[in-house]
Amino acid sequence: MTQSSDVILDVNQVWKRYGSTPAVGQGKAARILFDSLLGFGAKGPVTGAGEQDIIKGLSFSLKRGEALGVIGFNGAGKTTLLRLLAGQLLPDQGQVRVRGTTGAMIDLTSGMKDTMTGRANILLRSAILGRRRKDVEANLEEIIDFTELGDNINSPVSTYSAGMRMRLAFATTVFMNPDLLLADEVLSVGDFRFRQKCLERIRTMRDRSAFVLVSHSMNDISRFCDQVIVLDKGRAAFTGPPDEAIAYYYNESEKRTAPKKTYAEKRPLGDFIEKTHAVTDVSATWVDENGNETPSFRTGSPMSLKLRFTPLKPFRNLIVGVPIYSSRNEMVTALSSDQMQIRLDHEVGKPCDVQIDIDHLPLSPGNYRPVLAIVDGPEFLYRQPIDPFDVLRGDLPKYWGEFVIAQRWTTHG
Repeated sequence: MTQSSDVILDVNQVWKRYGSTPAVGQGKAARILFDSLLGFGAKGPVTGAGEQDIIKGLSFSLKRGEALGVIGFNGAGKTTLLRLLAGQLLPDQGQVRVRGTTGAMIDLTSGMKDTMTGRANILLRSAILGRRRKDVEANLEEIIDFTELGDNINSPVSTYSAGMRMRLAFATTVFMNPDLLLADEVLSVGDFRFRQKCLERIRTMRDRSAFVLVSHSMNDISRFCDQVIVLDKGRAAFTGPPDEAIAYYYNESEKRTAPKKTYAEKRPLGDFIEKTHAVTDVSATWVDENGNETPSFRTGSPMSLKLRFTPLKPFRNLIVGVPIYSSRNEMVTALSSDQMQIRLDHEVGKPCDVQIDIDHLPLSPGNYRPVLAIVDGPEFLYRQPIDPFDVLRGDLPKYWGEFVIAQRWTTHG
């Protein structure tokens, strides 16, 4: 009997390259066929004229019961990697070994025939996935019940909505109970209720299957996966636990987009202003409980913000505020001297040092973008973005929403 520790997927130094034109691709296919007929092996990762490397030397393995997440920027090679793992593409160099059956949910509706009924498409798609007809017929009614299509199962697929097609394709794939399941954004299938049904089905497969999940949903990646690869131009730029991989991805995303932001892109964080005749030498630093500068904290851990600025004029009502925005540019909370009724002493021409301490950070895992505002009554003297920070997973196994509220539970049996 196969043990839960057995390796299901083994990827060893895989390269994949595409031709920039159809002619280049056809010439490459002819070379591969010619070399195969003559018994020549792979010559190594040499990129020919008019070719571009899409996957570059990837290596990893996956055991039964494990889930690997794949995230990355547009054009990083995520879909190409899934197609290589599914056997839809052959690597130009390296090997992909799968021990057992593979279920691919890359394009859930591919292989469907619009003129055929939903019932007939279950049989067709199952055959494409490698299932024998007698095995499909043994649980055909169970598959149909899962789709919740009712009498529509006997209607042509051309009459189905996009959601109905997704249900049919998802049920057909997961009921083959593959050893390796490849999923591209599949955890967002259907409405909320059907999505929960799909998640429950996947949960029942966790003990016997290995999973590779490509998704733009960091919540899905964080909650479902054991390890995460961050792809960048075909290479594994980072491999590690979900919270660390997500933090790396957000940091890289910030570096790449920050210099290119236009005024229109900044508007979700509000307007920016800097009156250098009123305040100067502004600095802001995030530090941990030991006073060490850091860009990341864990939910529930201490966190501090050190501020310094020099007033160049007397303030009647000095207020310092730090609105904090999520990666979706939605303000989730703020640090505020006005809200806490703190009076800030200052002297014209001398540095003013302020430290804001948070004993237990309540924010859920994610990337956050703060803005520092220095205000004299209703007048903004300074309002500029400061260094973003990442919140990593704390001691809790699950997180919902933007905040973790301190709570005590009591039960009486």
